[in-house]
Amino acid sequence: MVDVLDEMAIVGVPTYAIVNEFTPEESKLIGGGAAAATPATEETTNP
Repeated sequence: MVDVLDEMAIVGVPTYAIVNEFTPEESKLIGGGAAAATPATEETTNP
């Protein structure tokens, strides 16, 4: 995750969001635990 954020800063991505929402197919791939989780969204503006 840190590497991804570093690369976004290097290339100058001004705005991004880290979203904890998954499709049913994605939830199956990661073990189904995310389906019961409360979705959380964090939007950040790169300084």
